[in-house]
Amino acid sequence: MVDVLFLNRSAGDPRTGTVSMPVGGTLSVDILNAPALERSPFVIFVYLGEASPATEAAQPYDLEMACFPTSLNSSAQTLTLANGMGHENQLGTALIRRRPSPAPTRVLEKAIGRSAVVTLQSFVRDDAAVSPVRVAITNAVVLRLD
Repeated sequence: MVDVLFLNRSAGDPRTGTVSMPVGGTLSVDILNAPALERSPFVIFVYLGEASPATEAAQPYDLEMACFPTSLNSSAQTLTLANGMGHENQLGTALIRRRPSPAPTRVLEKAIGRSAVVTLQSFVRDDAAVSPVRVAITNAVVLRLD
């Protein structure tokens, strides 16, 4: 898997996939295009908590495993941050109400004012993906706000 999801220009610590930042710091969320495409529609999910092997969930459509349940699994603990793929009935209504452009793009740049631990992971259109819907699951990044 190639890293395409970045928080503050980082895919996270190489061992843990974690990015730490102070409360009140500015968070940027960037997504790159899939290696096989020049521009890639995407959806970014936010899991409320730190993903672990115990939270992994198989996704439908032969997408393999995500590090946490998504809206495709009817998870109440997952939010949709950005949705550039549509299919809101399955992928969720985005917290960022504007429709993001295809990757590569900056999805968010915002000061975060309270402590939290969340995990972000994305689905991105990728013509080289093995799934029949040509979508790949990206790297996950844990965000710790202390």
